[in-house]
Amino acid sequence: MQTLVESLPVPFFYKDAEGRYLGCNQAFERLLGKTREEIIGKSVFDMAPVEIAQRYHEMDAALFEHPGTQTYDWVIQQPEGLRHVIFHKATFLHANGSIAGLIGGITDVTELKQVQQELQLHRDNLEALVAERTEQLKDAKEAAEAASRAKSAFLANMSHELRTPMNGIMGMIDLVWRRTGDSKARSQLLKAKQSSQHLLALINDILDISKIEAQRMTLELSPFRLQDVIDNMDGVLAHRAEEKNLRLLVAPLPHTIPDYLLGDPLRLGQVLINLVGNAVKFTNFGSVSVRFDVTDESTADILLRCEVIDTGVGVRPEDVDRLFQSFEQADSSTTRRYGGTGLGLAISRRLVELMEGRMGVESQFGSGSTFWFEVRLQKYQVLSGVAAGSTLNELPELQLRREFTGTRVLLVEDEPINSEVSCCLLEEVGLVVDLAVDGLQAVEMARQNCYSAILMDMQMPNLNGVDATRAIRADSLNQRTPILAMTANAYEEDRQACFAAGMNEHLSKPIHPEQLFAGLLKWLGKTV
Repeated sequence: MQTLVESLPVPFFYKDAEGRYLGCNQAFERLLGKTREEIIGKSVFDMAPVEIAQRYHEMDAALFEHPGTQTYDWVIQQPEGLRHVIFHKATFLHANGSIAGLIGGITDVTELKQVQQELQLHRDNLEALVAERTEQLKDAKEAAEAASRAKSAFLANMSHELRTPMNGIMGMIDLVWRRTGDSKARSQLLKAKQSSQHLLALINDILDISKIEAQRMTLELSPFRLQDVIDNMDGVLAHRAEEKNLRLLVAPLPHTIPDYLLGDPLRLGQVLINLVGNAVKFTNFGSVSVRFDVTDESTADILLRCEVIDTGVGVRPEDVDRLFQSFEQADSSTTRRYGGTGLGLAISRRLVELMEGRMGVESQFGSGSTFWFEVRLQKYQVLSGVAAGSTLNELPELQLRREFTGTRVLLVEDEPINSEVSCCLLEEVGLVVDLAVDGLQAVEMARQNCYSAILMDMQMPNLNGVDATRAIRADSLNQRTPILAMTANAYEEDRQACFAAGMNEHLSKPIHPEQLFAGLLKWLGKTV
């Protein structure tokens, strides 16, 4: 028994039922600083001050009153200072079952307590650091959101400020072009028109990539014919190919492509024009071929694949990945030789990805390239009985003159040059134009006169176009008159704001005469 007691690594003791020590080990002797002879037969009252001894005695008495085990924390005074310990005690019995005494062990947990305190301190510091970091992240998030709002506001403002004068420039060129028969003047105007269109394309590229990076680019979902998109591309690029003696070859559409699809024809056309335009730009002889196919199909949609194949300069393997990065071209001389921002392919790839598709290139340097993309488009079922009328192929300008000469419309425009351009175009097709210089005047005129259509700018002094439209819809003689937004505010949210206010069409500046005439032809003679 003594061997067992001595082998215990912690101070160990045992007492009788009266609280007198019956035995202990050397660890207990060292703890008390007394020999075994000085301990055995004594009680705590013989070895400690009364107040301390009384606390020990009360704990022993509690254990005797409720026999079993007892565990509790304690603090003892040692020469080196206070020590935190844990007492583990248990009663033991005589053979007849009566309480014979108790045994006890003492575990020193001072170092453990210190570690716990340090951990708690670290935990508190960590919580403080987390709280501080959380606050920093919150501030950073708010700053980022503020920067994003500022960027969005800047983009919207820049879009408006750039498109407004471009509308005046391109509109005036169109007006003079339409009125002059001098061949030299028309040749010069054609060059000015091409330069303004090139400038507009650059502006659109910069604004598009900014919108994409700001995650503000959204796609429309409207029915369209793929052939119309191809015809538009051909109309834009055919003359460029002819100027370089290139053959622009478009393969017939396979029968697997539905007559009508649902998607964003403008953005799809933008991608197509960009790829074919690049092919024409970088091809000096030979041809540029375009072909379409369906690579996957379900009952609801198709995966449309387009390939643009040229016999041009090709791309070096090490330059392929750079082609689709913003502001990148194959090498630094490309811009000097061919022009461009280096944004077209980057924008096209992003647009294709927004259409749940992908884009790539296969090229052999010096032997031409094949740029391809795949986009997922929904099928669109055309209602029976909606057949094209006899005037389907008639120019909107001619149809307006034939059907709506003398029709009265209201033009709401505060910018003098744009106002002059729009008035001249409208009057050329026989329309009678009333002019309001701001939204407030437009509301008053709409309350006094009936119009067949109202052309409404958005950003104006005194009362903007959105609020003016709401007022006209609420109380005027033109509550059911078609209202067409004609504005430099070209973002999708601007379109939605116009429609939410009660407008029926959104024409973004710079407005081409054909675009204006087609929009008017769509709505004149209708009520909403």
